[in-house]
Amino acid sequence: MDKKNSVLIVDDDVENIKLLSNILKPDYTILAARNGLDAVEAAEKHLPDVILLDIIMPVMDGYTAIAALKASEKTKDVPVIFITGLISPEEEEKGLILGAADYITKPFSPAVVSLRVRNQIKKLGRPAAGSDTDKKSDAALNRQGYLLLVDDDEIVQLQNKHLLMRAGYSLRQAHTLGEARAAIETAGLPRAVVLDVILPDGNGVDFLHELRKTSNVPVLMLTSRSMHKDILMALEAGGDYYLTKPYNSAVFLSYVETLLRRSSIVPDILSIGAIRLELASGKAFLNGEDMILSQKEFALLQQFIQHPHKTLLAKELYKKVWGQEMLPDDYSLSSAIYRLRKKMSGSGYTITAEYREGYVLESE
Repeated sequence: MDKKNSVLIVDDDVENIKLLSNILKPDYTILAARNGLDAVEAAEKHLPDVILLDIIMPVMDGYTAIAALKASEKTKDVPVIFITGLISPEEEEKGLILGAADYITKPFSPAVVSLRVRNQIKKLGRPAAGSDTDKKSDAALNRQGYLLLVDDDEIVQLQNKHLLMRAGYSLRQAHTLGEARAAIETAGLPRAVVLDVILPDGNGVDFLHELRKTSNVPVLMLTSRSMHKDILMALEAGGDYYLTKPYNSAVFLSYVETLLRRSSIVPDILSIGAIRLELASGKAFLNGEDMILSQKEFALLQQFIQHPHKTLLAKELYKKVWGQEMLPDDYSLSSAIYRLRKKMSGSGYTITAEYREGYVLESE
């Protein structure tokens, strides 16, 4: 049996520890501490995968504890989620600046807690904020890509544009999902996306599902929808953070900076033979040369590299990449694979059609 990931719960209220333990213990090994000092010692000893940290505690508060955790070589990369009754934007901003990976306010939803912890566990393969790479200058981080703002509210777009440009970030703005797709098609994947939910031509959560088929690009949902069900839908779709309008500009900027620090040190890479896929940028390379793939071609190649020498059913491939059922007279898949096969020439691999079944990536 695989070893469970571990979560350290830090709270001076025993009832809160019990409640959080009951929520998480079916999936994780649970550790507990009643104050910040004990938490730092427990983290050093057990190296949990995630820490849930209260702020107001005796002996050592959460702010002091996270500072100690981030100063330690052993624990600096452990994601810390503040879970607290302090709900002011200033408190949230302070926690994010100190290195918190996320922020949950009490009273909390069990489902939200589970999803926030799960999202941090999924990111364990990435170096966390606070690593040496994370200490690059902001200017160096900003040069590595652009931030995509997707919102149909002109006032919100103008406010965020001025705020982020003053901070030195490179931006692209989209007022519809169509414009967002066009921006990505033209400039490649952004370093991070700030995404509204209700847009003129669709739902931002559906677009997030679309992004997650081919990319781990960090996403901040920025929306006026504040119901628990809306938050859960966005987190389940793969959103990293959820911020409701109206919002504090400093908190917004702190979330963006956290996303960009993370994305600057991804990159997720898949490779086979002479082919290399960079999931963060959405680019594929053959012997170091850009293969110049469309989004659909990139998504198909990702599927094949993740499942080499395995027959992938045509209908399932189409549904994963196009997001809908394949019609009998639709030749989009076969046409895309034809183009992809030509671009893969010289890689040592090719895509072979399996009669009435699908396609397989195999050695030439």
